[in-house]
Amino acid sequence: MVAGLLGFLMEGFGISQFLSSTTFVLLLNNFDFCILLGMPVIILVSVTGISVDVQKEKNHSQTGLLAAWAGILLLCAFALTEALRPGLLSVWPCAAAAFLFFFAAAIWSPSGQTLKERKGRHPLSMNEKIILIFLILGIIAGAIAGNAAYHGFFAQGAAAVDLWNRVYSYVAISLNLFFLISLLFLWYMETNITVPLASLSDVTRYYAEDRSQAINHDRVIETCTPLGKKKTEVGNLARSFVKMVSDLETYMENLTKVTAEKERIGAELDVATHIQASMLPCIFPPFPDRTEFDLSASMAPAKEVGGDFYDFFLVDEDHLAVVIADVSGKGVPAALFMVIAKTLIKDQTQTGKSAAEVFDEVNEQLCESNDEGLFVTAWLGILEISTGHMEFVNAGHNPPVICSRDGEFAYLKMRPGFVLAGMEGMHYRMGTFDFHPGDILYLYTDGVTEATNLREELYGEDRLKRILDENKQVAPAELIERVKMDVDAFAGQAPQFDDITMLALKILQQTSNRLKPGC
Repeated sequence: MVAGLLGFLMEGFGISQFLSSTTFVLLLNNFDFCILLGMPVIILVSVTGISVDVQKEKNHSQTGLLAAWAGILLLCAFALTEALRPGLLSVWPCAAAAFLFFFAAAIWSPSGQTLKERKGRHPLSMNEKIILIFLILGIIAGAIAGNAAYHGFFAQGAAAVDLWNRVYSYVAISLNLFFLISLLFLWYMETNITVPLASLSDVTRYYAEDRSQAINHDRVIETCTPLGKKKTEVGNLARSFVKMVSDLETYMENLTKVTAEKERIGAELDVATHIQASMLPCIFPPFPDRTEFDLSASMAPAKEVGGDFYDFFLVDEDHLAVVIADVSGKGVPAALFMVIAKTLIKDQTQTGKSAAEVFDEVNEQLCESNDEGLFVTAWLGILEISTGHMEFVNAGHNPPVICSRDGEFAYLKMRPGFVLAGMEGMHYRMGTFDFHPGDILYLYTDGVTEATNLREELYGEDRLKRILDENKQVAPAELIERVKMDVDAFAGQAPQFDDITMLALKILQQTSNRLKPGC
């Protein structure tokens, strides 16, 4: 518009024709220098983060005022032209007036468009980088073309005005050729690279930020499928993303099923834990009407259900059986095998057999149909309450710890027999021990002595003996509680790898004096 108005005025003043190389040079220069100066400024503002405050909405109330000013400007131009060149108002002023009004109407039409305020730093996009490259190349090409034109026409002795018109023309043509090439290249880039990448970026961000219960992957597939038809790297990326989203959706569906299955198994394990806990004696004191002894026990499984167990029961009015055992393995299989072993030991003991005979029979029955190859370490003692005499048998279990009323705890060392369910035809050797009032029997599984801390150090038998000696005056329940607290303090944050089971029996009084001196 400015070039046309200047050409119109120059023709009015008799400087040059409107349709001339001078007007053409003005047109190209106004166009080129706006781009050469405007694009770097816009990019600089974007990169440096300079705030640009613009009107967020167009003010349509000033449309009439601006149209009036445009009309006044045209009338002044008409009057000036008519004064200088009478008769020139036939074509060009009318064309200029129509152009100005068209331009004003195009800008100030009530389109309702909202202009946003742009603040903050924005990294250079791929298009902006390419624009800068082409601008630099265009400037270099224009400078080379202008320099060549200047020396060529200067050597021909061209007039100054004609010389610079030709130089400007060559520079402008060179710049516009580069602008045309850059526009074509940018169009190709936008069509095949930047726009598809922007679409992939938007849909990726949408997919990553979607935290709803049902992930909307249909939009991702819908956006990426057309892009995947392109035979370019962007197409490969779109196809890979479609496959990734489909695989992720399948994974999420499978994860939902697995989670539901784990919740179901967890609920069943909770039931199994309660069933197992109910099978072990858990009411203490267990025999409140028996004043001859005090008894307590506890089990802390490493998993939801464990393979350790303890048991105690009266065989008759004068015999008390105590059992502690550890089934190989963990979890449900060990718990089921534990139930079988516990039931068999109790059934065989209540028939009145000796401790050795009980283990002989239980071993044979456990070896039958033991396809999983499980085995049991166990310790069984049958106490004659009236005399304090105990018969015991050890099937590969940890040695018990016994304390006399005036002494310290000591391990009852005896070569143990083979584990239960390990081999058929095994016969177990029985040992005996005589208890006095005040003596304590402490039974445990390897989960106590083999507890580890974060440094992978074992709790050990020495530490167990020390904590027992420090608390030998307390009741069995308190003794077990303090040992458990010491084990937990030793382990710290280390996970529990094995079941921790303990049983403590303290002799309070006897009804018969047929006892030999205790140890």
